[in-house]
Amino acid sequence: MPFHNAETNKFRHSLAVFSFVALTLCIGAPDGFSQPPRNQRAYEAEQANAVVALRNKEGLLTAQMLEDYTAIAKSLRGFLAAGPNGPNGRAPQNMKNLRTGLEYLVLVLSDLDVQENARVFENARKKLDSVLSKAGSLISNADDKKRFRQTVYETAYPYLEQMLQSNLLSRSVAMEALLSMEVVQPRGGARMVMFDRVDKALLSVLTDPKQPDAVKLRAANSAKRFLAKADAIPQIENALAIALIDELKRKFVGYEYQNLIIAALENVHASRQLVAPRAPIVMCAAVSVLSDKTQHIRTRCRAARLAGRVAFDSQINFDPIAWKIADLALDTALIYNQAAKKKDPPWLKCGWFLFTAFQAGNRSERAALKGILNRAPKSEAALGAYNAIKPVLQVLMTGKGQLGTAAARLNNWTGKNQPANLIYDAACPPIKIQAEPGVGGAQPGAGAKPAKPAAAKS
Repeated sequence: MPFHNAETNKFRHSLAVFSFVALTLCIGAPDGFSQPPRNQRAYEAEQANAVVALRNKEGLLTAQMLEDYTAIAKSLRGFLAAGPNGPNGRAPQNMKNLRTGLEYLVLVLSDLDVQENARVFENARKKLDSVLSKAGSLISNADDKKRFRQTVYETAYPYLEQMLQSNLLSRSVAMEALLSMEVVQPRGGARMVMFDRVDKALLSVLTDPKQPDAVKLRAANSAKRFLAKADAIPQIENALAIALIDELKRKFVGYEYQNLIIAALENVHASRQLVAPRAPIVMCAAVSVLSDKTQHIRTRCRAARLAGRVAFDSQINFDPIAWKIADLALDTALIYNQAAKKKDPPWLKCGWFLFTAFQAGNRSERAALKGILNRAPKSEAALGAYNAIKPVLQVLMTGKGQLGTAAARLNNWTGKNQPANLIYDAACPPIKIQAEPGVGGAQPGAGAKPAKPAAAKS
């Protein structure tokens, strides 16, 4: 189906289209197979095959949608800015035009001819974003504007739901459009009120075993942005946190996706689950991942940062967490010593993640009690752990030198200072000590692979 302004010299998967969806194309493919994948390679092959199939799936646009939209396009512009017959009216013809217009503006983005032309696709995407973000721009009364924007989003939502089951690029652009649904835009530092079904759409993707990881990765990024800016009630935050943690636990998931999940969880504001046993589920997940020597080392470092920055309360004991992060720093040092390229950005990131597990990144973060040393300022164990890992961090974040002496000293410190009680919260499993110190996942920059002993090349 050609776009009504499409140029004839269309080209497939151009740079502009690629840049828009690069985030979604790291890996890809459904988990809903008749049998679970046997190993990492089989999993990645299934993901890749699913992405190929989804890229060329037929779009949702029809010739009739184009014809109907062309007939009402001019009248729709003013209506979208000023509302139906003034702020409060709901004239049937205006509402019919709204449905016609939004159906086309959304579903045209699923059309393969449109997707093949970078400029045409980008213009169509910007047009939809403008419609959603500027709806009711000429309505002066705040309540009337809010009602009208709600009406626009209710009308557009079913078409965005359809896009979430269409081809690969359709799913990506639909999740981007959902984040434009700001019913009440923020003023004076307030959090914005989002359309109340945005979280439902994100959850539907994250919990759908038939959605490829490429799409779920995009959903995790949208969840991260939603949690960071939306005035979401605790029940919604809790539901998103559970969905993200379940994804984090899935076998064979790549570390790019895991790291994005962890980054999203950092924006959860509720410290505990709403129902018994009232567990601090994000903290439990963070400690579980940073303690797991089969995980990719950068994912573990990212989880350490999460443990020092996610919402917390006075029931959490940071002493064993701080010690375990020092133990993780030792694993990191041993793997780093074997790495061929010690100045690779991933190593700097590992150092930064471990640093920000303990310290705030700036003054505002310090005021918000980010970092273990700001949350447990009187803890000698936390300060001792931080001082013990500082020599390791200095090397990781510069890429200069080996970590022989620093690692030996850190090994000595962790051995002498292991807490007798490794329970950090009554509602979380205690920290587990794995038998062989210095065993870590693959080094940064490598694909997600099974863990290797420190003595082996990683």
